[in-house]
Amino acid sequence: MHHVKSKENNALPQYRTLVCRYNKGSVLGPIAMLEMTRIAPNSRCRQALALAVLAASCICASARAALAEDDAGSSPSLLPPEDPVPAMRYKDLTTEQEKEARVLFLQLGDASFEKRHDALRQLLLMGPGVLKLAKGYEKHENAELAAQARDLPRQMLLKFDGYLPPSEELQKNLRLPQSYQAGKGSICQMILDHLEKDAGLTFYWEQKPDLNAPSLEVSKDWLVSGTAGKVASDFAAGFGMVAVPRGDAVVIATPATAEKLQTQRYVFEWKNLGLDRDSAEYVGNELKKFLPQDAITLFTGSDALSVRGRWEAIERTARLVALLDPKAPPVQWPAQGLALPAVAMQEQLHKKVTLKLDNDGLPQALQQLKKQGCLVGIWAGGTYVEDASNLREANCISPMRIVVEDVPMGLALRWIASRAKVLVDGGTELALLAEADAMGRVYFRLGPKARDLWDLSLGGRDVAFLAPGEEPGPKTDRFLRDRIVSVLGPNLECFPDFRPGEDVLVIRGRAIFQGNPPAVEWALELLRRWEKTGKPPLCAWHDEMLARLDRVVGWDGRGLTAGTLLRKLRDLGGFGIQIVEGDDGTAPDFRLTKAQAELLAPGEHALRELLDELARVANAKWSIDCGAVVLRPK
Repeated sequence: MHHVKSKENNALPQYRTLVCRYNKGSVLGPIAMLEMTRIAPNSRCRQALALAVLAASCICASARAALAEDDAGSSPSLLPPEDPVPAMRYKDLTTEQEKEARVLFLQLGDASFEKRHDALRQLLLMGPGVLKLAKGYEKHENAELAAQARDLPRQMLLKFDGYLPPSEELQKNLRLPQSYQAGKGSICQMILDHLEKDAGLTFYWEQKPDLNAPSLEVSKDWLVSGTAGKVASDFAAGFGMVAVPRGDAVVIATPATAEKLQTQRYVFEWKNLGLDRDSAEYVGNELKKFLPQDAITLFTGSDALSVRGRWEAIERTARLVALLDPKAPPVQWPAQGLALPAVAMQEQLHKKVTLKLDNDGLPQALQQLKKQGCLVGIWAGGTYVEDASNLREANCISPMRIVVEDVPMGLALRWIASRAKVLVDGGTELALLAEADAMGRVYFRLGPKARDLWDLSLGGRDVAFLAPGEEPGPKTDRFLRDRIVSVLGPNLECFPDFRPGEDVLVIRGRAIFQGNPPAVEWALELLRRWEKTGKPPLCAWHDEMLARLDRVVGWDGRGLTAGTLLRKLRDLGGFGIQIVEGDDGTAPDFRLTKAQAELLAPGEHALRELLDELARVANAKWSIDCGAVVLRPK
């Protein structure tokens, strides 16, 4: 067996409340993400972080027409029933296992302590499937057996180290909003009563404290607000404990036990892949690139893959393994229909816009987009608002300098997100993120700079048609991946949250994509067209850009300065030119002499030649990035 372990991501942001800390490894995971309510006396509960969501809906007539054209190929249905996760979550005992379990239940009432202890241990190893049988023994005439059966759910939640995710019903309940004012008496008992009654939560305690202790009594000025999951997390933290959602209940355990409960295990059989020892290690290392950088451990073998980590990581691994199946059709998981099909979504994102910001903020950028036919709005505090000028969430973005002309809207949104600096209280490190979701919305939101993989969709398909006759393996996979990124990258760049360099894997001739649903669906659709026609998909904006760079123009740079030089090149090329910092924060040196600003001798030159000379005299390098020419220091 080979051992592959990811590194801990120490750059992940931490958010603090009055009584607990949340990070990517917290027990409530994405359920409680960025919900920083607090329980505080004599004040209203305040949200420490506000999320802003900009919704842009630009469904043009050409997008609707594209849906009707058969040659364009409407997006295929990507809602197959083969998602492996549901079958993992609701696995009942086999007939043989049930017979074995019934024998073990009877042993729970044995006079021998050793036999009772051994029977309990074996039942716990069998997993949550035995809990259905336990109900039939809760009123057994043997008092010891009945007591053990009634306590089995708590024992399972506290001791089972296998895969035990929170049920869908529990996840839904944890998101329910909670808001109430404490009356006189024990605030802890009051909170628990509300969570059980209003949110339908069931709690199991590892060590239950006295909730009615006099020291816990407070005045009626206390206000509790937030989702049920966040309130439960803060509630447990007040006792120095941790709330862990498992199965249909929330376990409140000590930090040491909570850490064990979060580290679950699962074994996937992949005999059908026909891997040898070295191939299994290679596949495991490649899969790790699409798994969250929270602590997760993979043990690879030729017949099986063992995973230890959070339940979300186990479910994501299940989908990745299923996508490697040589017989799997083009597929996307989690399965979800798009409100706006990807073929129309990409038309929307390819709509050409011009963006000129000179020390302007986000509201001004949105106004420019709106004037060019993009309906713009912002989600602030769960409310849709069209006018962003007075919203704090929009005005916390510092002024930007951006000039991009005649570029797809998706690329303009990338420029805004990349150049924005967020100003928030408390030194919280945030970023402005541009995304496109399954509802057909294109928007900005504030969020942590570290990328969250939990919510990203996965999709994959066979791409061996791009390298016919080649043996599967690392060398062929690298060739296929480079080919896919080179050809599809410019198209996928228009989905502002998709990262072609990071979101594409090829493993044993199977391409795997991660991203928001419309981006993944469009990637699979482009590959379908490529295989059907035998021709690489075109990308209009990228091809136009290359043609402009190769165009020969009459040039005379005499009398130009560095500033007028850039403006003249922009006018001649019809594209934006951006000067950006290098990795160390330094910018290209544009203190050019008059001789340097002339670039080449007067005459006929291709724009590409002029940019090469500009990069040379400025000790920089240039590239095409998001529909513009970008100059960076070497």
